[in-house]
Amino acid sequence: MEPLTQCMRLSTLALYVECPHSKSWQDFVTTLHNIILHILSPRIQKLRLIFNFKSSDTRSELTFTDSVLRNVALDPVYSTTRNSRFNPLLDVTISLGSFSNHRDYFMMKDIKLTNKELAHQLRFLLQPWDKRGMLTFTNQYGYPLQADPGEIG
Repeated sequence: MEPLTQCMRLSTLALYVECPHSKSWQDFVTTLHNIILHILSPRIQKLRLIFNFKSSDTRSELTFTDSVLRNVALDPVYSTTRNSRFNPLLDVTISLGSFSNHRDYFMMKDIKLTNKELAHQLRFLLQPWDKRGMLTFTNQYGYPLQADPGEIG
């Protein structure tokens, strides 16, 4: 991520991020926060993050668990996404996919989320950007993926 801190004239950025199934929800949130922290360009207008989740069948019994989500510190992410260096930001697209197996859910060490549940949680996590109307989600094929209206939080 160090090279990103040197790019002060970036207006568009696309990053591909592999998410192994051995990572927890907290690890995923920390990774997302670290990515955002390293974007220092005051000219950034368009951001695309492509997350590839590598799933494993060994934990297929995991289900959606509110307690896992509630234990994640959101304030650092909120604080970073509210930073004035993101004022020029107009469009954030997050692509979610499990490119290795084309499933409709994503597994982590401590939680299993469907596409819609993951989009819903990311909307909540990136709420300052979502409130500005610039946050969109796609699946690995580029088709829109939406959480149901009013599901945030």
